Amino acid sequence: MSNKNNKKWENFKRKHAEKRRKKDEKLPDAVDYLTVQRLTADVEGKCQKYGRIGPLAIVPFEYDTLTLDNIKKACKSYFDVATYMECDVLAGERGPSYQH
Repeated sequence: MSNKNNKKWENFKRKHAEKRRKKDEKLPDAVDYLTVQRLTADVEGKCQKYGRIGPLAIVPFEYDTLTLDNIKKACKSYFDVATYMECDVLAGERGPSYQH
């Protein structure tokens, strides 16, 4: 591939990567709490969906950065999960929920 075509290709890839990332949408620096829906451990039904357990819960978030590990730690401490159990985060159709 010529150098000219290579530069065009690199520009194309960079522009599309920026669209996918949506750089203008950034997560907030500080979050006070998370809205969490507990789900069953096993999928059920014809559509293979996780069942809901109880109502939505407001989980206090006491960490500085909004990372996946910190979200899991906050949920484990709030729901008092046993040490041998694990919390997992799933993307839902309603999207993430957070409050400043």
